[in-house]
Amino acid sequence: MYKTAIVVALLVGLGPAVGAYAQTEGQTASDDTPADVAVVTNSSLTETVAIGGLFPLTGDFSTFGLQMRAAMELAVADFNDYLAEGDAGWRLEMAVEDTATNADAALEKTLRMHESGITVITGSMTSASVDVIKKYADDNDLLVVACCSTAPSLAIAGDSVYRLAADDSGQGIALARLIEADGKVAIVPIWRGDAYGDGLRDAISGEFEGLGGVVYAGIRYPPGHADFASDVAQLDEDVHAAVKKHGADKVAVLMISFDESVEIVREASLLGNLSSTEWFVSETIVDAAQFTEDGAVNAFANAANFTATQYIFRPGDQYGRVNGLLAETLGSQLSPFVNAAYDTVWVIGRAIGNAGSAGAAEIKAQLPGVVEGHQGSTRFTDLNEAGDLASTDYRILAISGDAWQEAGMYITQRGMTIPASQPSGDVRIGALYPVTGSTKGADNLEATRLGAEDFNGFLDSIGIDWRLSVVGEDTISNPFTALAKATEMHQSGIDVIIGPEISINVERVGRYANENGMVLLSCCSTAPSLAVPGDGIFRLIPDDSKQGIALAKLLQSHGIQAVVPIWRGDVYGDGLQEATASNFTSRGGVVGEGIRYGLTEAEFADEAERLAGQVQSMAEKYGADRVAVLLISFGEGRAIALESAAHDILTSVKWFGSETLAKSPLLTDNRLAGLSSEVEFAALQVADNPGPLYERVHLHISETAGRDPTAHVYRSYDAAWLVGLSILQSGTADAAAIKTALPDVAQSYSGAQLGMVLNEAGDMAFADYAIWQIVDGEWAETGRYSLSDDTITAR
Repeated sequence: MYKTAIVVALLVGLGPAVGAYAQTEGQTASDDTPADVAVVTNSSLTETVAIGGLFPLTGDFSTFGLQMRAAMELAVADFNDYLAEGDAGWRLEMAVEDTATNADAALEKTLRMHESGITVITGSMTSASVDVIKKYADDNDLLVVACCSTAPSLAIAGDSVYRLAADDSGQGIALARLIEADGKVAIVPIWRGDAYGDGLRDAISGEFEGLGGVVYAGIRYPPGHADFASDVAQLDEDVHAAVKKHGADKVAVLMISFDESVEIVREASLLGNLSSTEWFVSETIVDAAQFTEDGAVNAFANAANFTATQYIFRPGDQYGRVNGLLAETLGSQLSPFVNAAYDTVWVIGRAIGNAGSAGAAEIKAQLPGVVEGHQGSTRFTDLNEAGDLASTDYRILAISGDAWQEAGMYITQRGMTIPASQPSGDVRIGALYPVTGSTKGADNLEATRLGAEDFNGFLDSIGIDWRLSVVGEDTISNPFTALAKATEMHQSGIDVIIGPEISINVERVGRYANENGMVLLSCCSTAPSLAVPGDGIFRLIPDDSKQGIALAKLLQSHGIQAVVPIWRGDVYGDGLQEATASNFTSRGGVVGEGIRYGLTEAEFADEAERLAGQVQSMAEKYGADRVAVLLISFGEGRAIALESAAHDILTSVKWFGSETLAKSPLLTDNRLAGLSSEVEFAALQVADNPGPLYERVHLHISETAGRDPTAHVYRSYDAAWLVGLSILQSGTADAAAIKTALPDVAQSYSGAQLGMVLNEAGDMAFADYAIWQIVDGEWAETGRYSLSDDTITAR
């Protein structure tokens, strides 16, 4: 009998690791030891706690199992040293058993351990072994803590299995997208027929077929299979048929196997044809030394361009020490899962100490809290509802000569593949906003800086070293200033600029940007004349041809028959006035001559008088309740409204405004709140489509600015992410590469906003519009306009 027995069946197969607090030389359990770890050494336990380790020390997965055993034995020794430093009265002990890469043998060893009093199972078992053990564990209140099992079929909430690895649904997506991105339309698989092989094959097939690809039936072989001559002959026939139908460069072989992959390749090399088809392989194959050391096997792998995905373990504080010690005894070609194996012991030990008990139920209750944020040889995040590690990223490896070389990375959180080559240091981008005299400009710049800060945090989380640096400049709403600042940026090596904010500045800077190969990404510019396919201008908002449709519908819905516009005479004002007038007349409305004012105007008494005259004429013909004023302006709209208050006719009709005025505090201050309410002032703004980061941005801007953010704030935040992700995906800060990557990045992006699909002109393709109206002196959203069906829904 073990003294206090716990089966810790260390299931090492495919997954990230937990953190450890193993001490390096000179470290002691001090006052600044994390609180939950202090519990470990202060525990009331006084016995040796035996943990059982199940490892495939022989059989198809022995290469892997031997490494995992060494990692866990090192962890037990380190953990006991830690307990001794803290004067703890208990110790860990690991009872090792060989599963021989056989699921039935794993179950037999589990029964034997349970009979000896062991109640917690861990080790480097395969998913097939976990699958067989699981039912017995569920029925007998055992706890299985697996470091590496990844079969999606084992992701079951509330069962007895915890896995410190993400299941293979993520790796399936990564491999399928990698194969599709390589131009392949058909996959011929050969795979190990167990829980692991079936699960990964199904995950890849589901995603690849969803992308429009074809997956052939392929060859499924049983575990323990030794003679692959007939299997490989069938594989050759299937590949030949696929190539005949789709073309040689459109077909890939997918191999999911353990150490038996070496025999499969030996058979394939005898046929002479299979090496002309590209092979994509499971990460388990990367661990087999023959692919880099055996001449014939290595030659075939090079000829077939073997490519694999492999779990990424984010290094923790003990990563260098652990890998250095293991390399001394195991050699330099370590599986990254040695880190998971090492840290699994620490997680179990900490859970035992925190529980103050060797009971499986008590340990199980502690596991989620221990895993969350745990750092040792690796860094963990948290467990999902199935008790598995929530997610991980994947390294892309390609065989090159006698070594596996890193070719890139698949980022699960963003669903994107990035190249291994990345920029270094600070990557500077520009930001042009009208900060002086504009609350919106200041808020938008702050949002862009926040976006860059959060993006840099994301880079750190995925182990990328470069950082995005925002160089902000104030355009003071002046196109000449904007151009001067953009020129300075270009001359200093900055060729990607977030902004300018307003269309007249985008128009002026855009010509220079296009001539010099620069990229502009504006949060807010909407002039239809700037919607030019193929140029370097991108806009995270639909152009005003859409707002014109929405404004015309809004006027119509209020029973307006005639409208008199007053608008700023620039590319923005002219474009929106023309779009609105065209759409309103197409609906049977009448548009008066209106008032077009110059950009340098500061006094608007004359304009207000002329406006009153035109509105009076319309009111006499159609009735005041059927006439409206349309105001298209920036901050000068306040001065126009103040002058208009002196004319009774202008306070007797409804007013509508451009999106630049929606939610503006300039129209709700003490002097204008009453007037704005009296004329029922209403304006449109592109409706929010909140993404996962919406609340963070909203809270930050609300707290720093002391006001409710406009919709443009969220796009200004997202602009930093879109530029950063485009650099990450292209692997360069070159403006031409970013220009190419941006549409693809935007299509799948989710941040402060969702639905960032760009059209051929590089503008946001579609959006709904929120209707904002001043009610009792305050802005309130009163409805939504849907562009897709031309309807307004009241709120």
